[in-house]
Amino acid sequence: MDSSQPILSVTQEDNHQYCQCVECKALDALEGSQSGTMIHFVNAVAEAIEDEFPDVFIDTFAYWYSRKPPKFVKPRDNVIVRLCSIECCFAHPLNDPACAVNVPFAHDIKKWSSIAKNLYIWDYTTNFSAYNVIFPNFGVLQKNMQFFLENNAIGVFAQGNGDATTWGAPTASSPTCAATFCPGCYGTPTWTTTRR
Repeated sequence: MDSSQPILSVTQEDNHQYCQCVECKALDALEGSQSGTMIHFVNAVAEAIEDEFPDVFIDTFAYWYSRKPPKFVKPRDNVIVRLCSIECCFAHPLNDPACAVNVPFAHDIKKWSSIAKNLYIWDYTTNFSAYNVIFPNFGVLQKNMQFFLENNAIGVFAQGNGDATTWGAPTASSPTCAATFCPGCYGTPTWTTTRR
């Protein structure tokens, strides 16, 4: 996908309120997740515009209640699924089988990877309770980026309290990335003290 292609976002609200009408409940039950109604709906929008706007992609979230992939429906080729990791533990790599919090996400990304041609990740690299405090996740950032790459992600948005990302160099070492980013973000004296 060319990064200059237009994207129209058709996503769920940032809450746990999803449609519970009879028809949506039946479709979600069939698909095993609320992602069932989302992907069916987004596919209909994507199909409706594809002839007139062949270069436009429709973006939707796999987030909270819709994170679990549907059993049957697959996103169309002009649909982007943006898989969100908000419920995850960021003290461990997202693919750590010993971290019970991350095991469901690891399962979900593998399933989305098998059905979504355009898989993006919305990753969280900050602590929303203490937004400006250093988030001690340097040990997992590189591993997570590599895990995204291994699962065919074609883009990552890392929501944090700065502009740090290792997507441009997912094989670069964590210490190299930290040594590049941290002095600029936190200042050399602070970073020198913190890394000890």
